[in-house]
Amino acid sequence: MFGVDRARFCARVDERGPDECWPWTGAIQSQGYGSVRGVIGGRRRSVLAHRVAFAFASGREFPSTVHVCHRCDNPPCCNPRHLFPGDPAINAADKMAKGRARGARGEAHRDARLTVADVVAIREAVRRGEMQSTLAVRYQVSRATIWQIVHRRHWAHVPDAFDLAPEAA
Repeated sequence: MFGVDRARFCARVDERGPDECWPWTGAIQSQGYGSVRGVIGGRRRSVLAHRVAFAFASGREFPSTVHVCHRCDNPPCCNPRHLFPGDPAINAADKMAKGRARGARGEAHRDARLTVADVVAIREAVRRGEMQSTLAVRYQVSRATIWQIVHRRHWAHVPDAFDLAPEAA
């Protein structure tokens, strides 16, 4: 498969229990995926190790339009039980459902330190004249983050407190 010698490939996979991740022990790309040299279209190129593992397990190569996705969200994993084929939409939906996509925002983002309530409170405090540097210390974020929240560069989807208040009759 992909012009990769199966025995040499398997020697670089740390096979563990049937339900555990099987990490790739060879070269790793910058995004954490295993990489192996193979032949694609008659030329030697890098191939993602988990694609090769899935191809060996399924008995066929898949075109580049077919994504090989990880159930375990562990990029170097080569356990075929953890892999499934999908298209870009399925891969994107899987990322969103697991909170790994760049499209995840606000509290749903995996690196979020603030809550919606924090963001509303920060904007209100600045409106009342509180210093952004003081808020940065209080919320344990940078002053730049506070500035981006106040100027709606970050958390733009969060309405201000007065937007949430019921209208006076």
